Amino acid sequence: MPDENTPLFWGDGREGENPQDFINTVERKFVGKADSGADKIDYLRLSLKASSDADAWYRGLDTTITGTWTTLVSAFNTKWPVRVIATKTKEEKTAILAATVLKEEDVGKRITVNGVEELSHIAWANKVERLAEAIPDRDGLLISATRKALPIAVRSLLLSYGSWSTFCDAVRALPLERIEENQLEEEKKKRSEAKTDRLLLAATQQTPSKALAATLRNINIGAPIPAPRFNTAPNTNATRPSNTTNSSPFYSQPPNAGMFPTRTPAQRWADVVSFALIIHPDTPAGRALYEAQVNEWARKHGNRGPNESRPYPLSPGSCPVGSGECWTCGYTGHRGDSCSANRVIPQLERRWRSIASSIKRSLNGVTPTTNATPVNFVSGGDQWYSQEEYNAQVIHDYLEAQAAAQEQGKAEGSST
Repeated sequence: MPDENTPLFWGDGREGENPQDFINTVERKFVGKADSGADKIDYLRLSLKASSDADAWYRGLDTTITGTWTTLVSAFNTKWPVRVIATKTKEEKTAILAATVLKEEDVGKRITVNGVEELSHIAWANKVERLAEAIPDRDGLLISATRKALPIAVRSLLLSYGSWSTFCDAVRALPLERIEENQLEEEKKKRSEAKTDRLLLAATQQTPSKALAATLRNINIGAPIPAPRFNTAPNTNATRPSNTTNSSPFYSQPPNAGMFPTRTPAQRWADVVSFALIIHPDTPAGRALYEAQVNEWARKHGNRGPNESRPYPLSPGSCPVGSGECWTCGYTGHRGDSCSANRVIPQLERRWRSIASSIKRSLNGVTPTTNATPVNFVSGGDQWYSQEEYNAQVIHDYLEAQAAAQEQGKAEGSST
């Protein structure tokens, strides 16, 4: 009689039922026992679901087939042959590896893998090591891209590695306390960036100089700092004073100390179009190519913000800039204040979409001050800075100064 560990066989191709698993179960039942073909035949017959496709098949067999176990198994394999699974190509395996991402929200948490709880970064390291071996990536050529895709709280604790075993061992050995410390720092940085973006958005929706000045006047960081003044281009033959002491391109000299000739919205929008990056599809392969775009952008531009000549990569499957898209998710059809998407685009992408939309509004003549001449500022390093970038940097510097003043106040208070 079939025991409780042997599921009845239907033979109709239903989900979760594998004919070869069933026949192997029957074979295992008699391992180590005296060979009895008749017992195996009876066990198989009694393990078929009554009135099922498998039961009907068995009843239709000739006695010459059901008379011996060998002929019965041969007939069974003819009816339900071994399933041939297509082998994954190296490109498919590489795409799977690239899509195996340690999510930022999972860092520092325990997840369940095969019924066992494990820290997420350890479980991730175990999985990518198996995937890399399956490709196989014996020379470790994909380690660098995989490391760069890690959340900063984990990535900043790692070095460079030449083999997958040393890389994954290093990830598994990371102390949870160090990861949590990095997470706190990243959260603080993100809150500062989010505040900067909100202020920038408010500034770009009004007359830039007035909105920015009003915003900065409401920020209290101790000693008052004069609000920036945006001037249209003066005599283009004016010389630009040099600066070699202050590393900040926005405070090294007054905004009107040196400027390039003005560029029209049409010229700026032409750059938006000509320098536009490919928007990859929202697929495992597309997301892997997008990660490569982001890493390359960070390598080339570092801490510099995006503009029309260095556009930030757009999220896979999202809409182009200047298409009336939402700056929260990157898709059209709704406003940002009513966006309910679970996936939020990166801060730098959001800033780039804001700048591009501002340029397009100027091109279409729908900015609040359509007669105003656009200005571009230049730092001591001969770099172009649009008004949008200047607004963003001034706000960022003010917030940094505010945070520094607060930290200094805490330190002085604790020492008394």
